[in-house]
Amino acid sequence: MVRAGFNSNCRYDLEYKADCVVLSLNHDGSRKVSATGRGPTLDLVNKKMNAYDFSRGIAWIITAGKITVLGVAQ
Repeated sequence: MVRAGFNSNCRYDLEYKADCVVLSLNHDGSRKVSATGRGPTLDLVNKKMNAYDFSRGIAWIITAGKITVLGVAQ
């Protein structure tokens, strides 16, 4: 996540799509990467995440400036 640019206090936008959640770095983004004792932390826990099936696991696709979160298919 850090190599993708998601460092402590960086801002990003969170988009809920039909089959995945997309985090995109944005200087004026609505959310901020938390600075914790463990290092940069993304807080994605909220009721909107209940719409996704993560029962088989979570796939994280991390590229420069973007993180895509989706449930693992059968």
